[in-house]
Amino acid sequence: MKVLLDHNLSEHLKPLLTEHSVLTALDMGWDRLENGSLLRAAESESFDVMLTGDTSIFYQQNNRKRRIALIPLRPPDWQVICRSAPAIQNAIARATAGSYEVLNLTS
Repeated sequence: MKVLLDHNLSEHLKPLLTEHSVLTALDMGWDRLENGSLLRAAESESFDVMLTGDTSIFYQQNNRKRRIALIPLRPPDWQVICRSAPAIQNAIARATAGSYEVLNLTS
């Protein structure tokens, strides 16, 4: 799957998600875009999934008509995320167009 890392997550997550094509908002030149604009840009570039540390994005955006799946990571702590790469890979594999799954990672 084609995965976008929101600018609130570390780019160091990219090499941990080897089963997917992963780019950051910065890679795409979208580091200044906010939620709605970022999602529209990602959809226009055919991203399947966006990983974010923003767990309130569901309440800020209407994801029903979106093609991109959203996976907020909680907590957005790098050490927890690093140890949880297999769980994140599995969540990406489960994602479908417009889906939303908060991934509660264990510390």
